Amino acid sequence: MISDFNGTSAQLLQLQMRAIGEIYIEQADLDWALSKKDTIALQYKIGDELVGAIIVANKPFRPWSALYFFAVDKNIDENNIGKKLLLEAEQFCTRSHLRLFLRDNGERAILFFERNGFTLVNKKPAHYSSELSALVYMKQLEKGSSFSRKIAKLADTFITY
Repeated sequence: MISDFNGTSAQLLQLQMRAIGEIYIEQADLDWALSKKDTIALQYKIGDELVGAIIVANKPFRPWSALYFFAVDKNIDENNIGKKLLLEAEQFCTRSHLRLFLRDNGERAILFFERNGFTLVNKKPAHYSSELSALVYMKQLEKGSSFSRKIAKLADTFITY
């Protein structure tokens, strides 16, 4: 069942470990994201067990909403937990696009997001390390004007992280 996230960043890190077998985000970064007013954090629980979570930020200085954290326990058999979380989080996006960064070695994640309407818009070589590049994906949402959609695409060309 999807609800507002009411756990801790440590629980999110444990979930990420169950989802992909490693941790790629700092606990302090999650604490920061969870404390922001422009952020929505949702969870999916089966009983009392956290099996999925998503964090989306609507930063006022960006023309897109940003998918900041996403993890679903890969050992759970229930279908479509990730898709359900993603669709619910999209309802909270205030921009015309939803943007995310993926590591170029995350084949499962790449396939998931491409199947759910995301398009590769940029590649940032050696973004994560000397060996791992970031793939920048964006999904057009049914929000915003055509002008704001064009601005989001243009801004991606000029704004680096």
